[in-house]
Amino acid sequence: QQNNAVGELKFRSARETNGDPSLAVDGLEESLDWSKCATIDNYFVRKPLWMVDLGRETDVAGVMLRTWHGNNKAINSSISSSVYRDYLANLDRYNVYVHLRPRRYRFKDTNLCSFITRTDQALTSSSRLHFQCQRPLRGRFVYIEADGSTDRWNKLFTAVLCEVFVYEQ
Repeated sequence: QQNNAVGELKFRSARETNGDPSLAVDGLEESLDWSKCATIDNYFVRKPLWMVDLGRETDVAGVMLRTWHGNNKAINSSISSSVYRDYLANLDRYNVYVHLRPRRYRFKDTNLCSFITRTDQALTSSSRLHFQCQRPLRGRFVYIEADGSTDRWNKLFTAVLCEVFVYEQ
């Protein structure tokens, strides 16, 4: 199947400074190096967003996300293990939304495609996260929203999005 997200317009929450959002739709699926992935964090917003404009209205059936955190090499890389540990410990949930118009905040449940939480064990067990919509959602904009843990002293996290695949029914 064709990835409808490759090469389309990207956006992330205001005031982000690292991990260009276009890196999540550059077509390089096997690149799980942190520096080659888009990042969103909660330094300035509680629930950071990454968005792609598909360029046309589409019946979105699901999204597959390649992340950095399932990459065993990442633990042994030059990035310190404490950064890696905090990144995993503080990230609690991904939500995927589909919408007809660009939005930045307050999504309705009717626009929710799917979500994955820490309690699902899927959040940290694989570098491939699959979000199957409960039903096809018509929209042009696909959003990935990250949310952090509320029960830790340090609540900062970075969500690393290496490649995003959006597919139709």
